[in-house]
Amino acid sequence: MRALKFPGIALLALLMFRTGAEAGGAGTIWDGVYAEAQAERGAAIYKEKCEICHAANMRGGPGARGVVGLAFQFLWKDKTLGELFEALRTKMPPGQPGTLTDQEYIDVLSAILRGNGLPAGEGQELPADRARLDQLLIIWDQP
Repeated sequence: MRALKFPGIALLALLMFRTGAEAGGAGTIWDGVYAEAQAERGAAIYKEKCEICHAANMRGGPGARGVVGLAFQFLWKDKTLGELFEALRTKMPPGQPGTLTDQEYIDVLSAILRGNGLPAGEGQELPADRARLDQLLIIWDQP
């Protein structure tokens, strides 16, 4: 009898987790967390402010790491979008951190997510809110 109850409890816990993610609780980067228009704005900012070091294809160059691909994914695996957002804000551009607005940083982060093949959501933009971003886990294996 117990063996039959456990799968039901596990299924209930899984459903509660997914519902929590959709209602603003914990989630992942696969949940469509950015809007396509936001990634477009971010791509324009990236071209102006980031491309010189990180390359047009986002794969990096002699003096800067790429922001797409396996090395980037390995570096940020199992961290949160909040940690990545904070790194962008406090370290980029080199020698001039914090010179973009929070909205510009979050738009660039959206372009980076898109560049890594992650899906856009249904129009809701990724917020420049560290507390909310800390609830979004960076995982690279699609759930």
